[in-house]
Amino acid sequence: MSERLCIDLGNSRIKLAQVRKGLIQDFAGFRYDDQPLVKRWFAAQSVYSGIYCSVLESEPEWLLALFDRHRILRLDTHWNLPIRIDQYQTPQTLGSDRVAALAGARQAIRSHPILVVNAGTCVTFDLLSAEGEFLGGNISPGLELRWRSMHAFTSRLPMVHAIPAEGRILGLSTQEALERGGFQGLVFEISAYYSAVCEKYPDAKCVLTGGSTHQLVNRLKFDIFADPYLVLKGLNYISEYNELQ
Repeated sequence: MSERLCIDLGNSRIKLAQVRKGLIQDFAGFRYDDQPLVKRWFAAQSVYSGIYCSVLESEPEWLLALFDRHRILRLDTHWNLPIRIDQYQTPQTLGSDRVAALAGARQAIRSHPILVVNAGTCVTFDLLSAEGEFLGGNISPGLELRWRSMHAFTSRLPMVHAIPAEGRILGLSTQEALERGGFQGLVFEISAYYSAVCEKYPDAKCVLTGGSTHQLVNRLKFDIFADPYLVLKGLNYISEYNELQ
């Protein structure tokens, strides 16, 4: 199939794309309370067959309505995959968004180990060998979650949202300390993971995706391949891979 819909149901947002001949032709992102806008986007599309990944416990109403009229399949670990996940002890709990991101990274970069960093509500760090074998990964709080938890689980710390300007690492007020602590802590965390991976795999590449991609990419002081559409591209790649089996 040269055209398909790819749908990524994340923790905070819905990401939708129409893909034609491997290229994203139309992309949209919505909050979960934007159902009228989601329905309007689907009504404007000409392709109603595709693939989706989801971290939700149940499908939203608008997606269930699409099932009645169109062939949209959910990605899980029973699909034929262009990567190997044999080493993961609980494949049934491996998030399909992580699988899709790994597949997207595998399609983009060959012959190198890849650290895939998906920076959304949570941040996932997943390592793929040069041969396409999933070597394991970790999950950490995302940027907004760090700020929100510091506010929610203390009595006096305010909620912050602003991305701190480049320059000073340390804050000169409580608000700055929270902003820089959450943001700079995540920058350091990503950098430390990549450094540790490179100690064992000197030719490793790093791929960054997720909702915080644009906020982080210019603050990381090493070569990085940034693609905010990596999960959607990975979904399309997996679908194409299965058509060829």
